[in-house]
Amino acid sequence: MADYNTRIGFVTVEGNLTRKPELETSRGGKDYTRLTIAINGMKDKDGNEPEPAFIDAVAFNSLAENAVRSLDKGSSVVAELSLSHYKREVGYLNDDDEYVEYEVAVPSYQVMKLGVNLRFGAVGGGDEDAKPAPRKVRRAAKPKASEDEAPAKTKTSSPIRRKTKAKADQEEVEDF
Repeated sequence: MADYNTRIGFVTVEGNLTRKPELETSRGGKDYTRLTIAINGMKDKDGNEPEPAFIDAVAFNSLAENAVRSLDKGSSVVAELSLSHYKREVGYLNDDDEYVEYEVAVPSYQVMKLGVNLRFGAVGGGDEDAKPAPRKVRRAAKPKASEDEAPAKTKTSSPIRRKTKAKADQEEVEDF
């Protein structure tokens, strides 16, 4: 028998989906989708990349429906997973044709939260669709008026600024 009640904790992973999520329905009528997230490790000091790790997880109900609608193969995601394990009895025939049984703990990941990773680009289905965020365009400074032209009048937006400017002009006259 399997014991599904052993919850270990939560883990957050960042990676890319290895296939497009597909909506399935369990025997109990729950919608779900299976996700495989490829996680690339960091390069070591010599520049060698480790083999990627693959995490198989399952999402249920509205989270599954939204994942199917929103994500594609190669989508960069951040997922919070509930880590649990169940015990399973496994058996095999040894060399003496004796059936040997033992229990193994099989890890299981359920997706609790799932989102698109925006670290490397805008929402899209992988690096080829990633676009840099638009940047504000700075306007060029207005050219300075030449000595022949009269200076442009400056507008002040508040009475406080007007008083301050008038006070500054008055102080300038008194100092002269």
